[in-house]
This record gives sequence, structure tokens and C-alpha cells, in this order.
Amino acid sequence: RIIKQGDLIIKEGDEADAFYIIEKGTCVVKVKDAEFMSGGSSEHTNEEVEVDQLQAGKFFGELALINNKPRAASVYALTDASCAVLDVGAFERLLGPCVEIMKTKCL
Repeated sequence: RIIKQGDLIIKEGDEADAFYIIEKGTCVVKVKDAEFMSGGSSEHTNEEVEVDQLQAGKFFGELALINNKPRAASVYALTDASCAVLDVGAFERLLGPCVEIMKTKCL
């Protein structure tokens, strides 16, 4: 899949539908901000905060598939990028019995 710079690939809170392996380019991982202190009180601004950058050879989207939970972060293309995409069925076929082991490690 070809992704243009700035495009949203997965959105925090969405249902998991695929696993992504970055073939080319750089992607940025963002989460909605955690609480921060402002004048003695904690607030949420609901803005996204960058937590990681992923280069070619890295992957994302596996946790939501393994744990069967909504996406924990949003991922955007920081540069033009391309990703190999595995849907849920292909992901489970590829990992086979390892999925159960990964579930216990990722909880």
C-alpha cells in the first residue's frame, strides 16, 4: 500500500483490521495526550503527542490484533511511504500458534 506524507494510516480507538510492515519511508506514532499539570490542576488537551518514529523494516498494528482491542495509537506517514498490509486472517495464519503465546506476553 502506498501512503502519502501526512496521511493517517491507523487511528487511535478504531477497531483493528490489519497489521502493517513499513517497506519504505518513515511513520510517526501519536497518542492523545496524557494528563499534565497546569497551575496545580491536571488537564487533558486531547491533542496528539508524538511517541515514536518508525523506519523501514519496523511494524505496527499488532497489539490491537493480538489483544482484540481498539487501536492504542494513531500512525501517520511522516514521509511518503509504502507498507505491506496483512488483514486479520492473514496475520493469524502467518503467526499460527504463536498468537496465543504473544497474547500472554502482550497483556
